[in-house]
Amino acid sequence: MSDEKRNLLEENKGSKGLRLDRIASGPVSARVFLNSTEKGQMLSATVSRSYRGQDGEWKNTNTYGSRDLLHLSSVAQRTHEYMENNREMESYNDSEKGKSPEEPVKDAPDVLARQKDKGRSR
Repeated sequence: MSDEKRNLLEENKGSKGLRLDRIASGPVSARVFLNSTEKGQMLSATVSRSYRGQDGEWKNTNTYGSRDLLHLSSVAQRTHEYMENNREMESYNDSEKGKSPEEPVKDAPDVLARQKDKGRSR
Protein backbone atom coordinates (compact mmCIF):
# COMPACT_ATOMS: atom_id res chain seq x y z
CA MET A 1 0.00 0.00 0.00
CA SER A 2 1.35 3.43 -0.93
CA ASP A 3 2.28 6.03 1.69
CA GLU A 4 -0.44 8.31 0.31
CA LYS A 5 -3.13 5.68 0.88
CA ARG A 6 -1.72 4.83 4.30
CA ASN A 7 -1.91 8.53 5.26
CA LEU A 8 -5.52 8.74 4.04
CA LEU A 9 -6.42 5.76 6.21
CA GLU A 10 -4.82 7.33 9.26
CA GLU A 11 -6.48 10.70 8.64
CA ASN A 12 -9.89 9.05 8.20
CA LYS A 13 -9.88 7.11 11.48
CA GLY A 14 -12.81 8.27 13.57
CA SER A 15 -14.35 10.42 10.83
CA LYS A 16 -17.60 9.63 9.04
CA GLY A 17 -16.31 9.63 5.47
CA LEU A 18 -13.57 10.82 3.19
CA ARG A 19 -14.19 11.50 -0.49
CA LEU A 20 -11.50 9.73 -2.50
CA ASP A 21 -12.47 10.23 -6.12
CA ARG A 22 -15.11 11.34 -8.62
CA ILE A 23 -15.76 9.29 -11.76
CA ALA A 24 -17.90 10.81 -14.51
CA SER A 25 -19.36 10.17 -17.94
CA GLY A 26 -21.59 12.83 -19.46
CA PRO A 27 -24.06 14.07 -16.83
CA VAL A 28 -23.64 10.98 -14.60
CA SER A 29 -21.01 10.82 -11.88
CA ALA A 30 -20.04 8.64 -8.95
CA ARG A 31 -18.26 9.72 -5.82
CA VAL A 32 -16.19 7.14 -3.97
CA PHE A 33 -15.84 7.43 -0.21
CA LEU A 34 -13.83 5.73 2.51
CA ASN A 35 -16.24 5.43 5.44
CA SER A 36 -15.57 4.52 9.05
CA THR A 37 -18.10 2.12 10.53
CA GLU A 38 -18.35 0.05 13.68
CA LYS A 39 -16.80 -2.83 11.71
CA GLY A 40 -13.89 -0.76 10.36
CA GLN A 41 -13.24 1.21 7.19
CA MET A 42 -15.00 0.42 3.92
CA LEU A 43 -15.35 1.87 0.44
CA SER A 44 -18.74 3.05 -0.78
CA ALA A 45 -20.08 5.06 -3.71
CA THR A 46 -22.95 7.37 -4.55
CA VAL A 47 -24.16 7.91 -8.12
CA SER A 48 -26.16 10.86 -9.45
CA ARG A 49 -27.03 12.78 -12.61
CA SER A 50 -26.41 16.52 -12.82
CA TYR A 51 -28.77 18.89 -14.59
CA ARG A 52 -29.45 22.60 -14.71
CA GLY A 53 -32.78 23.52 -13.11
CA GLN A 54 -35.26 26.13 -14.36
CA ASP A 55 -33.66 28.61 -11.97
CA GLY A 56 -30.29 28.12 -13.74
CA GLU A 57 -28.69 26.38 -10.74
CA TRP A 58 -27.00 22.97 -11.03
CA LYS A 59 -28.86 20.15 -9.28
CA ASN A 60 -28.43 16.41 -8.81
CA THR A 61 -30.94 13.58 -9.12
CA ASN A 62 -31.00 9.81 -8.82
CA THR A 63 -33.33 9.31 -11.79
CA TYR A 64 -32.04 8.51 -15.27
CA GLY A 65 -33.53 8.81 -18.75
CA SER A 66 -32.80 6.48 -21.63
CA ARG A 67 -30.00 8.80 -22.84
CA ASP A 68 -28.31 8.54 -19.43
CA LEU A 69 -28.21 4.76 -19.12
CA LEU A 70 -25.02 4.17 -21.12
CA HIS A 71 -23.31 6.88 -19.04
CA LEU A 72 -24.64 5.19 -15.89
CA SER A 73 -23.29 1.83 -17.06
CA SER A 74 -19.86 3.30 -17.83
CA VAL A 75 -19.66 5.08 -14.47
CA ALA A 76 -20.77 1.95 -12.58
CA GLN A 77 -18.15 -0.21 -14.30
CA ARG A 78 -15.33 2.29 -13.77
CA THR A 79 -16.36 2.82 -10.13
CA HIS A 80 -16.38 -0.93 -9.52
CA GLU A 81 -12.88 -1.22 -11.02
CA TYR A 82 -11.65 1.68 -8.87
CA MET A 83 -13.04 0.11 -5.71
CA GLU A 84 -11.63 -3.34 -6.56
CA ASN A 85 -8.20 -1.82 -7.26
CA ASN A 86 -8.26 -0.03 -3.88
CA ARG A 87 -9.68 -2.87 -1.78
CA GLU A 88 -6.60 -2.79 0.49
CA MET A 89 -7.91 0.47 1.97
CA GLU A 90 -10.75 -1.44 3.60
CA SER A 91 -10.30 -2.85 7.06
CA TYR A 92 -13.81 -4.00 7.99
CA ASN A 93 -14.53 -7.36 9.51
CA ASP A 94 -17.32 -9.12 7.68
CA SER A 95 -18.07 -12.82 7.45
CA GLU A 96 -18.86 -12.34 3.74
CA LYS A 97 -15.55 -10.59 2.98
CA GLY A 98 -13.47 -12.50 0.51
CA LYS A 99 -16.35 -14.46 -0.97
CA SER A 100 -16.63 -14.21 -4.69
CA PRO A 101 -19.96 -12.81 -5.90
CA GLU A 102 -20.01 -15.69 -8.40
CA GLU A 103 -20.14 -18.28 -5.61
CA PRO A 104 -23.64 -19.75 -5.47
CA VAL A 105 -25.70 -19.14 -2.36
CA LYS A 106 -26.49 -22.39 -0.60
CA ASP A 107 -30.02 -23.67 -1.30
CA ALA A 108 -30.73 -20.73 -3.67
CA PRO A 109 -32.74 -21.48 -6.84
CA ASP A 110 -30.73 -21.61 -10.03
CA VAL A 111 -31.97 -18.38 -11.57
CA LEU A 112 -29.58 -18.56 -14.50
CA ALA A 113 -30.87 -22.00 -15.53
CA ARG A 114 -34.47 -20.74 -15.42
CA GLN A 115 -33.52 -17.77 -17.61
CA LYS A 116 -31.90 -20.10 -20.15
CA ASP A 117 -35.02 -22.30 -20.17
CA LYS A 118 -37.23 -19.26 -20.80
CA GLY A 119 -35.01 -18.27 -23.74
CA ARG A 120 -35.48 -21.69 -25.37
CA SER A 121 -39.27 -21.59 -25.13
CA ARG A 122 -39.61 -18.35 -27.13
